[in-house]
Order: sequence, then structure tokens, then C-alpha cells
Amino acid sequence: LTRGVNAIPVGSSSVYVNWRMLGTDSQAIAFNVYRSTDGLAPIKRNSTPITATTDFTDTGVTTTKSNTYFVRPVINGVVGEASESFTLPANAPVQQFRTVPLQIPPAGVTPTGEAYTYSANDTSAADLDGDGEYELIVKWDPSNAKDNSQSGTTGNVYLDAYKLDGTRLW
Repeated sequence: LTRGVNAIPVGSSSVYVNWRMLGTDSQAIAFNVYRSTDGLAPIKRNSTPITATTDFTDTGVTTTKSNTYFVRPVINGVVGEASESFTLPANAPVQQFRTVPLQIPPAGVTPTGEAYTYSANDTSAADLDGDGEYELIVKWDPSNAKDNSQSGTTGNVYLDAYKLDGTRLW
């Protein structure tokens, strides 16, 4: 997996940035966080390498502009290669989560005339395409779902796979 850098606005001028610690990372690893605003040269945002967590709240951010974040590992004082980046678009909404657009399966009608719709049920994360990024597997349940110990016809259950930008893989 990659570092999985993620950024979400948490205030009018602050952005929460987080990333993954990898199983192969040294116990002595630390991180520096960088931000590029509107494509300008990146600037290191933390004053000392981050050692205790894999997150950082960046303040003084102009959220009306596009901001791109990445991290660099620091091991024994040596700064490593930049991670992949995450771009937060200008004017992204302030929220405590990241939204992934989904494509809801079409509603249906059973052979007995019962109408049903779909809602997302269980979701799991996995790197499905080998690109080092997590994708989501979403289970869609029909509104007329029943335990198999009950009689009757229901809508089909579907599984979809999505990239975090909402691209449906299958």
C-alpha cells in the first residue's frame, strides 16, 4: 500500500491531514508534511518531524484555493522520497469525513408486485487493482431483504467496487 495521504477541511482555515504507517516502516520513522497551494512550490508545514502520530492539522490554509498535500519520511535525520499526493479542491466543504459518490442500483419489482429500492449495507476496503490505494467493496441490499429462513421473493443483492473518487470498477 501507499501512504494513503488524505486531507479534509475541518474549519474555515484548517485542514486535517492523515497518512498510513506501513508495516515495513522503521521504528525510528518520523514524517514531514508539505502543502502546495494552487500549484506553487510546496512548503513544509510542521516545525519538527512528527513521531507520535500519522496525522497533522494544518492551520492558516487558504481553503478558497486548491491545496495539495504529501509527506516525506524522516529516518535518522535523512529525509526520504515524497509520498503520493492528495489534492483538496478549492472551497471543499467543511466536514469530518470524505464522501465517495456511489451509483445506486435501479429499483425493482418482485414477481409478486412488491416494489423495492436499494441501500448500501456492508462496505469493506481492499486494494482491488494493485495500485497501492484502497478501493471499496459495497454490498447493496434491497429494501425487502429477508433472512433466508423467511419465505418470499426479494430483490437481488449486489456487490460493487469503487475507487475513492467514485469511479465504479465493477
